[in-house]
Amino acid sequence: MRRRARWLLVLNFFIPGSAQLVAGSKRLARVGIVVTLLGWLTIAALVATALVNRVALIWMFTNQTGLAVVGWLLVVFGLVFGLLSLDTIRLARVGRTGPRARWVFLVAFLLVGLLPAVGMLGTANITTRAGSVLSRVFRNSGEMNPSHNRYNVLLLGGDSGSDRFGLRPDSISVLSINAKTGSVVNIGIPRNLQHAPFPSWSPMHKHYPGGYWDTEGNLINAIYKKVSDNYAYEYPKARAHHSTPGVEATKDAVEGVTGLKIDYYILIDMKSFAKLVNALGGLNMTVKHCLPIGGYVRSHDNCLPINGQRDDLSDVVEWLHPGKQHLDGFHALWYARSRHGSTDYARMQRQREVENALLAQVNIVNIVTKFDAIAAAGESLLKTNIPKQSVASLVDLAIKAKSKKGIKSLELVPPLYQPDAPDFTRIHHAVKTVLAKAK
Repeated sequence: MRRRARWLLVLNFFIPGSAQLVAGSKRLARVGIVVTLLGWLTIAALVATALVNRVALIWMFTNQTGLAVVGWLLVVFGLVFGLLSLDTIRLARVGRTGPRARWVFLVAFLLVGLLPAVGMLGTANITTRAGSVLSRVFRNSGEMNPSHNRYNVLLLGGDSGSDRFGLRPDSISVLSINAKTGSVVNIGIPRNLQHAPFPSWSPMHKHYPGGYWDTEGNLINAIYKKVSDNYAYEYPKARAHHSTPGVEATKDAVEGVTGLKIDYYILIDMKSFAKLVNALGGLNMTVKHCLPIGGYVRSHDNCLPINGQRDDLSDVVEWLHPGKQHLDGFHALWYARSRHGSTDYARMQRQREVENALLAQVNIVNIVTKFDAIAAAGESLLKTNIPKQSVASLVDLAIKAKSKKGIKSLELVPPLYQPDAPDFTRIHHAVKTVLAKAK
């Protein structure tokens, strides 16, 4: 009886339905074997697709329709496999294998029979939810078109809240992605860059022909709020294309600064970014200097002042100390954004470090095992006009990007570049140079 149970266990695991064929209902055996063969054929087709056209395979897992099909297939396979496993336990007659062997076989059937079935049903739930999240995040239709073999995406970061979110994005950069190799160049634009020029074709050019300047200030991060409040009518189609007038105007200004054609944007909610870091299990970072969480710098808690600053410390709640640390979302966000005792340019460098650490942390195991938390953070994390039909191509490029040595960067900061008196001709040349090297 022990030999019978062992063989039925093996047959059920490798060829579900075969245990019924040799010891049970032939009708149930036929159903099980047909479903099993369909399952193996599906896996073989997916493997072949991955070898021939990886983007086509990725497409199936990055759109709502494809994920719905995958989910229903997993439900069918899971239910059939679970039914066959329960029937195999009955056919094995484990109660007649002996007192000790009985429990061994019951645990074995649970692990290799029922547990995979539960896993399939759980994965089906994940794929269905993933499709729903993707459909809500990527709502634009159409295909991304590269400019000179590159996708140039404006990346903005702002605080959430009705009075702050997106109104003055404190983090502005351009991700320039090679459309073939996936190599990425991050062009960092300081938030205090002045007199950003609007291209001649921009509707804002007639308002600011000599570059952005206003009596309330002339920093590039103020463009979003200024246009949203006063010139939204210049971008009547922005909402229909899942953008905003503030984003479109900022995009125009960044085109003038960099000389790059920019059609797409991603607006990151900073608080949701912290949730994403937590969902991924935190980030491994090397803190180089004492950084305050809130407040201003003064000698305190073994942290010395930077640049001679000894200001009010009343609202400092904590310090980030130098050394290798594993940071949760709250502390990783503060590491990237802490301003006092530092400079905007040092903060930009820390943001690049966080981006690289996050890229290293994203992997298939993390995504699958922590999907619920990642999905909850991801849905509120970003707003974008990237079309859903291009997500598969971008994921393929992201896989390629992970094989590169990090993200190359060009920071338009002192001493090479002066934000208060920028030389845009020199900046355009620098951008062309770094992109040429990134090939």
